[in-house]
Amino acid sequence: MNVILKEKIRPFYNFFLKVSGQLFHRGKKYICPFCGFLSNDLILIGGKADVLKKYEAIGAGRRRGSCWNCQASDKEKLLYIYLRDYAKIFDGSQKSILHIAPEFHLSNQILRCKNITYTCGDLFAEGYTYPNYVQYMDLLDLQLTDNIYDIVICAHVLEHIPDDKKAMSEIFRVLKPNGFAIIQVPLSKLLNKTLEDITIQDPKIRYKLFGQKDHYRLYAQCDYIKNLKDIGFEVEVRNISVENMKYGLNPMEDLYICHKK
Repeated sequence: MNVILKEKIRPFYNFFLKVSGQLFHRGKKYICPFCGFLSNDLILIGGKADVLKKYEAIGAGRRRGSCWNCQASDKEKLLYIYLRDYAKIFDGSQKSILHIAPEFHLSNQILRCKNITYTCGDLFAEGYTYPNYVQYMDLLDLQLTDNIYDIVICAHVLEHIPDDKKAMSEIFRVLKPNGFAIIQVPLSKLLNKTLEDITIQDPKIRYKLFGQKDHYRLYAQCDYIKNLKDIGFEVEVRNISVENMKYGLNPMEDLYICHKK
């Protein structure tokens, strides 16, 4: 199914999921931090590629993670819980945030905060529609001044970019000293070395090797952290998922909080 067709049927599919959730999946095990829906289980999401299963990929792979009512994913909920309950960005203080490829529900929460200067950017892809608050932005060449954002959010973007280290350096450049970036990618703790080949253009081969047809790599955790540190970040690996399982988070998924000193 092509991208344009998927975009056209998405509202109908989401409506179907919402009705199914209301009728068959109500319960008390999980609560969505965005919409408050209570359910006994979550929507099955994630890729089915063999490589994801083989290397126990985190942030990818088949799992139950999305809300039946609003379809917020486990990855999006994880970001929100950290920003709300740990970083406390909604405390009313002034701050500036750059959000690359912004997640819909998280963006809606941040947009409500008048104290936050909020910039959203994405590399517009053919066949997709984008909210009017999202501007065209190339992560390999951010047309932005140095040291201007307190926080940068960039989740599951780098695996789509051939020169991921350049993208990391751009995030570092626009981040203020003492600011932090949350940079998430699909990765494996079993791999000793990142699986990568940016020369491969065949979507079928990319799917087989990296788990998704538009990915250039599947990260090894050790490589990923080293690359971030080489850019200049101090990397804090933090798991808040286990203590927040009521929100339907993936207990294996850590946050990669990258500090600029």
